Amino acid sequence: MDYQIKWHKPIKLIDGYKKKDLIFTCEEKDLKCIPEEPGVYMFACTFGNSDKLTPLYVGKTKNLHTRINQHFKGNVPLMNQIKKRKSRERYFIFGELVRGRGQGRDNNLVKYLNFVERNLITQAIAINRNLFNKQGTVINSSRIMSSGKVPDFVPSTITVAD
Repeated sequence: MDYQIKWHKPIKLIDGYKKKDLIFTCEEKDLKCIPEEPGVYMFACTFGNSDKLTPLYVGKTKNLHTRINQHFKGNVPLMNQIKKRKSRERYFIFGELVRGRGQGRDNNLVKYLNFVERNLITQAIAINRNLFNKQGTVINSSRIMSSGKVPDFVPSTITVAD
């Protein structure tokens, strides 16, 4: 089965204390662009002079717009962890699920969201050992490093969540 995500332009997070007594928020025009559709999302940041986004948190939801507002207004542990990261800029990135045949009903939608989120977390852990996906705490990870006559289909290093 194929799973398709329509990714949108990253939204820059801004200091929320000045506007709404929040840790982070985003510009009102950006908030209005987040659809009330199912999808996956990430909080990410940039470091140093690089514009490369590093994921900090990966999530899934049946309603992207509602979920981001919930994070801004009520997920203090996660927002504090994001704030602690010594990064240049912080972003919210989201992708709408493009539902294929059989993927639109609620029971299949939950499976679809879980599958995509789990695989995005696996990918994020592989490039970033500091993902905050458990109540704002870091997910521990380990690396499996191969040597000797490694089969072609086995990567030399695999990073997995503990």
